[in-house]
Order: sequence, then structure tokens, then C-alpha cells
Amino acid sequence: VVNGDCVQCPFHAWQFNAEGTCIGVGGHPDVIPPKSSGIQSYEVLEANGLIYVHYDAELRDPSWKPPVFDEIASGKWYLGAWSGHEVLTHCAEIPENGSDTAHLDVLHKEFI
Repeated sequence: VVNGDCVQCPFHAWQFNAEGTCIGVGGHPDVIPPKSSGIQSYEVLEANGLIYVHYDAELRDPSWKPPVFDEIASGKWYLGAWSGHEVLTHCAEIPENGSDTAHLDVLHKEFI
């Protein structure tokens, strides 16, 4: 989830800045995140109504960028597709997820 200038984990509300540094730990404003809690940051490009993320296992810069289509930017063309996904899971994963109480107030607040 984008929260201001940060990316926020939708499960636990940990917040990471553009450099990948963890700057907040969910509902615990007094907790100072350890330096080891940072994540790798990646180059991103917003174009054609999408967000492209460049990943390279050797951390090389991108060798190309996707073309930008004026028809999409102007709204003449738009994405009209929809897809659905069936997720198969074992029934044990449901209570395992429920025991992770740190995410309940973040993700399920309206239900608890």
C-alpha cells in the first residue's frame, strides 16, 4: 500500500521509504525499527497506467524501458480486462494466519 512517500505492508503496516529503510512498525509508534529490517529497493517506472518494477539478480541498471503510448496517457485507450484467481490452500493455513495477531488490526480492523 502506498502511504505518503512510503510503501506500507498491508498485513502489519511496517513502512519503508524509497531507499528500503524501515521507518515505522505498524501500530507501535514508539518502536525504533532495527537496521536489519530494511528491504531492497528497486527502480520503478510509471507508464501506460501501470507501474513497472525492474529486478535484476546482479543489481544491474535496466537496459531498456517500455514504450509509452500516447493513446493510453490521453485516455483514448484503457484497460478493460478482468481476471480472477482461485487460491488453493490447506485448511491449517487459516488458523495459522489468525494466530499472527500483529496483522489483525491492520488488515481486519473493520471485522474485529
